[in-house]
Amino acid sequence: MRLLLVVTFSAALAACTCGGGSGGPGTDGGTDAGRDAGPADAGQDAGAPFDEFDAWREMRGVVRRSPDAVPARADALVAAKDVEGLFTLVRDDVALLPSTPQGFDSANTQVRWGPRATLRGQAGTPRERAELLKALYLRAGFTAEVVVGVPVPSASCARLLARGPQRALDYPATAEQTARWAKVLPADATLKGPAPSALDPDGGVR
Repeated sequence: MRLLLVVTFSAALAACTCGGGSGGPGTDGGTDAGRDAGPADAGQDAGAPFDEFDAWREMRGVVRRSPDAVPARADALVAAKDVEGLFTLVRDDVALLPSTPQGFDSANTQVRWGPRATLRGQAGTPRERAELLKALYLRAGFTAEVVVGVPVPSASCARLLARGPQRALDYPATAEQTARWAKVLPADATLKGPAPSALDPDGGVR
């Protein structure tokens, strides 16, 4: 197995040379948050009555402030040009997947869905995680490239695979917000027809 690393250059000069930032392609490491997020009440006309669409927009904004909203956290770290924070986010919050069903063969080339989907799905192969970190660094205005190296003898693939992200849920909605939502959203959200079944009854435990 070969180890993929992302090497950054001129990080110390970023404040001087990358003031405006020169992000990578929109399909590499970008998220939808920058395109459809905005303020929680974005889209509401000044003076217009608060309706269910405004409630859903506010809810979406609250959800994106939860610690498990990794794409939104990535956007904030990119905006802050936080090199260490981006590295930690990819290392700790994007699960490592084997490059093949048999293990880590061709780890330096195997890609399942690309860096953008790796961020949204919060899981990827070694190459995808490296490409994701590179893309986030480029968006933050740094220079980065993916290189290949040989892991130290003590490196354990089994330990890396067993170390899954530990995400916390915390939706910071205020009492005022929840009261406002309750006024415009239907009180009875009962589904018609057969009740839905659990997609993953055991919670993903294998």
